[in-house]
Amino acid sequence: MNTFHFAAIMIIAMCIGLIYLVDKKKKNRLELGMQRAAGIIAVVMLLTVNLPVLAGLYDEIVMSDDENNVAYYYDEEENEEETYIYEEEIHLDEYEEYSYKEELEELGYEEIETMGGYIPIMPLLSTIDFPTGGIIVATGDTVEIVAGGVITGNITVQAGGTLYIEEGAIVNGSIGVVGTLTMNGGEVGGVNVQSHWDTGASGTFIMNGGEINWGVAVVGHANSATSVIFIMNEGKINAGVEVRTMGIFTMNGGEISGNNRQYGGGVHVVASNVPGRSGGRFTMNGGEISGNTASNGGGVFVDGSSGGSSLLSGEFIMNGGKISGNTADYHGGGVYMRYGARFIMNEGKIVGNTSDYCGGGVYGVVAKMTMYGGEISGNITNSSGAGGVHIRGTDFNDQAEFIMIDGKISGNTGNGVYVYLNAQFRIYGGEISENTVTGVYVAMDGRFDMHGGAINRNFDGGVSTGSQGFVMTGGEIRGNTTNWSGAGVRSGGPFIMNGGKISENISNGNGGGIQLSGWAMFIMNGGEISGNISNGNGGGIFTLDRNIMIYEGTIKNNIANNGGGIFRTHNNANISGLSIAQDVILTGNVARHGLFIDDAVAALNPQVAPGIVSIPNTHAFTNYDINVQQLSGNQMFNVSFAVRNAERRRNNRRNYCRRKQHCKWSNNRTSSKGCW
Repeated sequence: MNTFHFAAIMIIAMCIGLIYLVDKKKKNRLELGMQRAAGIIAVVMLLTVNLPVLAGLYDEIVMSDDENNVAYYYDEEENEEETYIYEEEIHLDEYEEYSYKEELEELGYEEIETMGGYIPIMPLLSTIDFPTGGIIVATGDTVEIVAGGVITGNITVQAGGTLYIEEGAIVNGSIGVVGTLTMNGGEVGGVNVQSHWDTGASGTFIMNGGEINWGVAVVGHANSATSVIFIMNEGKINAGVEVRTMGIFTMNGGEISGNNRQYGGGVHVVASNVPGRSGGRFTMNGGEISGNTASNGGGVFVDGSSGGSSLLSGEFIMNGGKISGNTADYHGGGVYMRYGARFIMNEGKIVGNTSDYCGGGVYGVVAKMTMYGGEISGNITNSSGAGGVHIRGTDFNDQAEFIMIDGKISGNTGNGVYVYLNAQFRIYGGEISENTVTGVYVAMDGRFDMHGGAINRNFDGGVSTGSQGFVMTGGEIRGNTTNWSGAGVRSGGPFIMNGGKISENISNGNGGGIQLSGWAMFIMNGGEISGNISNGNGGGIFTLDRNIMIYEGTIKNNIANNGGGIFRTHNNANISGLSIAQDVILTGNVARHGLFIDDAVAALNPQVAPGIVSIPNTHAFTNYDINVQQLSGNQMFNVSFAVRNAERRRNNRRNYCRRKQHCKWSNNRTSSKGCW
């Protein structure tokens, strides 16, 4: 039956009702009243049920359920079945006064019944496709899916459209967002927040609750200069989040967990491949990324551009929250960075993550990390790398950098910080402590500068450096232990100490405070080496035959078998590799094997004045302060043998710098021109 037939029947019924209304002569008063009432009811019901048909909204009524005020219509053009909820109060004159949209708003018809729940729609302009349940939220539309609503199929939120998902709603499909999506609850398959390729309009997704099972993608288009935004305040994502070109992901709360992928089990921040368009940006203010697995970057993977551009590279800023319990098959159990990527850590925790190779907490290759605060602790590496932070360059002089301003790297299984190849680590504050291997391990042309902070209580030495050496201008290296040599510092290259303190370190081998080997030499321009203990030789400093030049500073209260303060071997009686200036303080050092002196050396150095205890400012080269031992095993001592020459060399350097104006001389000799 089509619309024309139905309208004809309706008109006939109306005529019959009117006849009853006007035929007064043939009926008595009671019968006439009853007929009039029946006629009025027939007219009202016919107008009400068939109002959408009269208005041209639907072609045919399929079924009417007057008891529940529901009518089902079939639209021939769209080949769709829809449900229209009506009430008896609708009248023809009211409908003529309003449009379809206005009539529903005026009378409160805001619901379309489907799939066992309700989809309140206002204004009602979106298309609802049955039986798939897909929705297109067009420009100007606002759609809300509430408790009991089930949508099977994909949803598209066009630019200017708004979609709300409430607690109890289910969307068994993906949602493409160019407009605005607000998720307050419910369950969703996946979400793609994007920008339009033609108009450049960009989507915004705000997650206040609920659960997402297939993950979230945040990606802009090359034609759009507007950022695509995803803000997560609460809720749970059971898969990962991928942030690409012009994408911005801000995590204030909630949980991302249980995902397994190649890169970035929890969050993958991707570099831009479009010139002039920024790479992905991820800011974590709260929430937790946990229990994810990946080949690299179990928790977070931050990618950089191949050309190293800071604009194109991805960026991760951590202001709070927790990255925990993630696993990497290779590198970066918690966080992985590569090729120009940037990671700034202000606060938050990276704890309990595991990598089979390097960087249980954080791994970076040709990347830059700055740590202003927060905690990287309890992470595990199953290799010889860092349990805390592992940073490396490449063989092709590609550099990497880690700057630590504050914060804590502690209790990791493996090294606290591992610096490899063309990488540089600078520490200004914070603490690196209680790691199961070395606090800071530097290898293969890595570089380390210490300006402040503390490297304390690590279980295989505080600092170990390679051929590039180590510069220390402040901070402390304290309370570290090792079963080998060099509990405080093991240096295989030049070690320059301009300030700071190396104290209370304990070695079961030689060198409680410092051990020099390989290409090492030690220059001390200030600071303190004190309270260190060696169960071998050299409580403060130990070396076989490396040069030691001490211009300022204090070496005190150190303990060893021989050479409580300093122990150095040599090959000749002149001992040319040891220079100590007059103002250096050696006091309170102890040698367990007591006092030794060799008469032959004493004859060569008439200033020998051995004593029972250290004598400040006289440099008694006794076994307590300094043991200079010939390689054959005979102990020999000297007092201030290099003081005069050292002062002469020092004055010559001052004069040379002044003449050539290469640098400004200062007492702490920290000039980059090397004028000390």
